[in-house]
Amino acid sequence: MSPRTRQGLAILGAALALGVIADLLARLVPARLDLALGLGALVLALAALAQSGLAPLPARLVVQVGEPMHLGHGPEDAENRALVAQLTEDVRERVQSMLDGLRTPLRHVFW
Repeated sequence: MSPRTRQGLAILGAALALGVIADLLARLVPARLDLALGLGALVLALAALAQSGLAPLPARLVVQVGEPMHLGHGPEDAENRALVAQLTEDVRERVQSMLDGLRTPLRHVFW
């Protein structure tokens, strides 16, 4: 089993355990105390996951679709290593320029 699979199963197990705890709390205690205890359990669980490195950090995602890349070569040119290396570098430069254009200074940790 890969480390990623183990990590995913650990997170899934923690989520299921939190669900069981929340269900038990909902059945046993009054509503306001239930809310306080449930939020406390959630905060403690997330803190434990963050300490172990399993909780993802908040992230802002931006999706940008670039212009189509017309390479102008056919499948028969795939054997030409020099041409493939040149095209690879051209594509890498175009993608890097798109990424550089998206880079903005970090104003706050959450947005």
